Amino acid sequence: MQGEFEKVIGSLIREHVFAKPLRLSDVPSWQGHIPFAYFLVSLLKPHTLVELGTHKGDSYSAFCQTVQTLGMQTRCFAVDTWQGDDHAGQYSDEIYNSLSQFNSENFSDFSTLLRARFEDAVEKFDDNSIDLLHIDGLHTYEAVKSDFETWKPKLSSRSVVLFHDTQIREKDFGVWKLWDELSPKYPTQEFTHSNGLGILGYGASLDEDVKNFLTKDAHSWTFIQSFFERLGTACSATGMTLRLEGDLGRAQNEHEHLLGVIRDQNADNRREQDHLKSVILEIKSLLEDEQQNVERLLQSTSWKITRPLRALAQALRGTRSS
Repeated sequence: MQGEFEKVIGSLIREHVFAKPLRLSDVPSWQGHIPFAYFLVSLLKPHTLVELGTHKGDSYSAFCQTVQTLGMQTRCFAVDTWQGDDHAGQYSDEIYNSLSQFNSENFSDFSTLLRARFEDAVEKFDDNSIDLLHIDGLHTYEAVKSDFETWKPKLSSRSVVLFHDTQIREKDFGVWKLWDELSPKYPTQEFTHSNGLGILGYGASLDEDVKNFLTKDAHSWTFIQSFFERLGTACSATGMTLRLEGDLGRAQNEHEHLLGVIRDQNADNRREQDHLKSVILEIKSLLEDEQQNVERLLQSTSWKITRPLRALAQALRGTRSS
């Protein structure tokens, strides 16, 4: 078994597949495929690479990192609105700005971020020009099928197409459905880890190395799947750690916020209690003063002198009422 593993994996062992990613975000869903991204770019040697749906840029940066490491002449393009969708959620310009700065600092010689809708950006590319297309936008069946059909004329005769999230069958994800339709028609392989990644040889004149990779038998693919999954675990584990740290930071901030609200409420309650005590004391003081005034009045000479008049007035009221 060990010798068979080495025989299958031997041709895949390239130094750069073990490279540390230059960019890892807190979104780990694609990160398990980063070592394969290194390998595929070196195997295919694309002249033009396009990614549809980039978000924080983990997959795209992995492609670009290989181009840079190997000194390739590849032109890379990331297409996204960087506004989010129903699956990725909505987000602010902070994500685009962060990726744009990273891209400018590391890959500006050959990489371009196109902030546009997929159906608008497609017009910027010549027919039969794209060698590697990665589709990772909105994941409904209708959306991913539309992306594939829209960009097919741009694919070259040696092109490969990647479909992410082929293993998700919940909510309205439908990449798996399109993948089931396309797989019998083309040379394909699929990784099942990290939400699934379908690899489809679209071009009619695939390079021999690419064709051999995509036509591996099921037994050999088991070793390949295990190899890249194990390599990808370190990347996705880092991304998960970043996500958990982010969640923890947000939870701590929320905790501090709630403590502040409680402190403010307690302070308000204390102020209200102090105010109420002050009012009660003031009322007590007024009542005491009034009581003293009444007592002084009752003790006064004028009160005593007018007592007969008050008695007469009381008697007269009684007479009228009868």
